[in-house]
Amino acid sequence: SSDVCSSDLHDVVVHAVDEARRPLTTVAQGFINGMNNYVMLAIPLFILAGELMAQGKITDELLRFCILVIGRIRGGLALANVLASMFFGGMTGSAIADVSALGSVEIPMMVKSGYDKKFSAAVTCASAIIGPVIPPSIPAVLYALAAGTSIGGLFLAGVIPGILLGLSLMAAVYVISKRRKYPVREERVRLRELALGFRKVIPALLMPLIIVGGIISGIFTATEASAVAVGYALVVTLFISKKVKASQLPAMLIRSGVITAVVMIIVGTATIWGWVVASEQFSTMLADSLADTKPFVFLLLVNAFLLFMGTFMDNIPVMIIFAPTLAMVASSMGIEPLHFGLMFCLNSTLGLITL
Repeated sequence: SSDVCSSDLHDVVVHAVDEARRPLTTVAQGFINGMNNYVMLAIPLFILAGELMAQGKITDELLRFCILVIGRIRGGLALANVLASMFFGGMTGSAIADVSALGSVEIPMMVKSGYDKKFSAAVTCASAIIGPVIPPSIPAVLYALAAGTSIGGLFLAGVIPGILLGLSLMAAVYVISKRRKYPVREERVRLRELALGFRKVIPALLMPLIIVGGIISGIFTATEASAVAVGYALVVTLFISKKVKASQLPAMLIRSGVITAVVMIIVGTATIWGWVVASEQFSTMLADSLADTKPFVFLLLVNAFLLFMGTFMDNIPVMIIFAPTLAMVASSMGIEPLHFGLMFCLNSTLGLITL
């Protein structure tokens, strides 16, 4: 009898140990599964497209054209900063790419022209947030993957809000520039100079139109649009502007690969945390606690929560971990999925400013 009891106790202990080890054995599998998705192909391709356009000096031409358009207004250089971010956002869909490509040119130029250094950096960071709103958008791809929402729908939903966000930021920049009496460019812009500047940026302005137009018409999916963007960027930089040489492509591929690897590691790790949240039935507890909350109050609470999380977390893990749960609660309240998805992408990206 004693032997039987010892055997039963041993079996119980072995079973308990196996149960405790099981989650650890699935960590690696969950990490890989978080990255192993066809939709994820859009991320490295959009990053590569932005790298091509940046190395092809398209960003410099965009900034020069924006200065030509609104440079004579008070604070025109700061306004051109915002406008250039709106255009560049239609090529890369990444706030970090926007800052790295445009900020290195814009901030020294603004400081040299008499703008406050802190103001110059703040405008550059704030305007970079517009990039992930105006399509294409890498955060929109990740949110759609996490919450099961249409990528193309999120791309289209971001057009008007992105433009309104840029115009609102330009209005705030203009008011601050008036109060601080930032410089005004005195030289008049000749029509020929403006036409020449517009001709140089036409290839860059066509990229978002091709991407959005192709998605709307059904010619290609949102994921396939990233490959189209890379092909278009290659044609523009290699054969039209001729600012990129074939010998530069390996280094550009390596840089894009490094950035992609960082993003994918974050996605894989966040996927594991999302599994932990689900296993602890966090979504059920959250849904029960918000069952009697009105949709408007729920949206306010989510906005505040995302802004708070953005102060110490990157927007990618925030999306992977919390998007499935919050999207499910929003859907149960009758909130439009695209509306909630766009709000989620915008507010989680805003946290990049304070991170």
